[in-house]
Amino acid sequence: MILLDKKTYNIMIAFVSSLPKIPETVEYSGADDGTAFCGIQTNEAGIYQLQHSLREAGGLDRIILVTSKDVTKLHSAEPWKNIFEKYGRSSMSAIDFLKEQVKAKHPELAERFEESAFDEDAGTEGAMRYIAALGDVIQREQEAAEAAGLHDIVLHADMTGGFRHTSMMMLAIMQLSKYMGIRIGHVLYAGKDRNAPKGSIVFADDIHRMFDMIAGMDEFQKYGSVQALDEYFGDTRAYSEPFRSLLGAMRSFSDAIRICRTSIIEKELESLGEHMRVFRNQSGGPIQEELFRRIIRVLEREYGTVLGSGTSEERHLNIIAWCLRKKFLQQAMTLCTEWIPQIIVDKRICYTENILAMRKCKKNAKNGFRSWQQEFIISYSDKRPKKTENKIPYGDAGEMFCFILKHNREALIAELPEDLQKPLRSFLDAHREKLNVYTNKDILLHPINTENASLRRAIEYFKKGQKTPLSYQLIPERVGGLSEGCVIEIFGLSAADIDRPTKTPAPQLTVEELREQKWAKREADYRRMLAGAKRIMRSDLPLDAALDYLRGYFDIREERNQSNHAVVTADQESSKLEKTITAYIEKLRAYQRAVTP
Repeated sequence: MILLDKKTYNIMIAFVSSLPKIPETVEYSGADDGTAFCGIQTNEAGIYQLQHSLREAGGLDRIILVTSKDVTKLHSAEPWKNIFEKYGRSSMSAIDFLKEQVKAKHPELAERFEESAFDEDAGTEGAMRYIAALGDVIQREQEAAEAAGLHDIVLHADMTGGFRHTSMMMLAIMQLSKYMGIRIGHVLYAGKDRNAPKGSIVFADDIHRMFDMIAGMDEFQKYGSVQALDEYFGDTRAYSEPFRSLLGAMRSFSDAIRICRTSIIEKELESLGEHMRVFRNQSGGPIQEELFRRIIRVLEREYGTVLGSGTSEERHLNIIAWCLRKKFLQQAMTLCTEWIPQIIVDKRICYTENILAMRKCKKNAKNGFRSWQQEFIISYSDKRPKKTENKIPYGDAGEMFCFILKHNREALIAELPEDLQKPLRSFLDAHREKLNVYTNKDILLHPINTENASLRRAIEYFKKGQKTPLSYQLIPERVGGLSEGCVIEIFGLSAADIDRPTKTPAPQLTVEELREQKWAKREADYRRMLAGAKRIMRSDLPLDAALDYLRGYFDIREERNQSNHAVVTADQESSKLEKTITAYIEKLRAYQRAVTP
């Protein structure tokens, strides 16, 4: 039964010990000051201790007793008979005796036992299967507690009893439970030296939690995450200032890399390196700090290439390579997009000496929040881009409707749905019918007579808003340039009428075809500016070699843009893309070594 005011559901797991040859009541000093617990079977003390320690939380809710063949065998040896008779039995097993002893002291626990049989002769594979099965038992308890409204499930482990590899199995069970969202509570051991008058109960919580610290360091080393370390250290006010500062620097770097704040990643790495050095050179402090200091060198080795040494180019390339090793592919592509243009310019793979070109790039870069080198490599051109407004908008009836009006492409009316063709033809026919009469007439000055309602609405629209002369013959073109909202109002249509496809669908290009199309345009710009008479772009490399570097950067940037827009048809698998970027970084390094004195 779960109490209504309970907030935590406490589970205890223990491997049941065998009965000793001669029964002896042993007093154990409790883990809490001033407490003591007596027991004959060695698991008793651990249960009594936990029931005492958890009394304010309602005590233990479930006790899972792992049993071996030996603890289920009946014992009837002479020294035990008098004790067994207390329970009306001439023989008892270790598990039955343990339960009776506990119930005698804590009747409230009578219905909270659950036995789980384990065959110690099953071998390693059998032990692994048992751990999985016991995980199911614990998960059922978790689900029952959560169904009752208790979501703080805590598992406590008694490491006292058991057989050969009990401790390893217990650790595995605890880790599995933790993965299932169960909090690990007390880890305890009850023992007594052979000649000592009393035994003792020890909470080994801090020793077990060392796994959490090491796992946290491993998590940061592999993934740049400090979540596990934050959970382990919790409130850090009891720790030294150098340690708190280091943990803060680790947290800041973790945030920067996780949300890809490329503008501060380099600064955060420099800060991390400095705080590591300061903390490593300190001494003293809580034992947790001393343990942390022992393994900080592992982090320094792992992060060594990115902690602020070398030139800016070297650091940038090292950070990108580090992201690739850590499988931070998105971050690596973003850093490539932002940092590599400057490297390309600085290495004179593609650069400019044209001051006006640099000024234009700097001006545009401010608006796009990027460097002028990015603007120069990605989009700068010495020619104005060709207008694409004359491109026929296949696929969208609304756009096609306006396109026909604006560009006098009456032959395309057949592309529209049938019910849109009639009002458009009638409008154009009515306009053409009066063209000889009103050619060059300003509709603001001369009255225009027409029976076509759409044409009349168009004329009224322009009369209200037009301040400069407007020739009658330009009305279709001007209507075609209006917003879709105005067009449907003039023609008496609805948004649903134009929100349909044309008869010819829009061309569907693959991701690769679109990329090649974009590269062809950009390559033409590069070739013109690198080889033209003005040579606005320059390179210390032969033209094709420079273009090879530029194409490599283009491909990485395209992959990054595809992933940003969740394009599921991206043509490169992650592993292949990682190898591509790695090869490109090494290619940049090689070029650097070739030109550096």
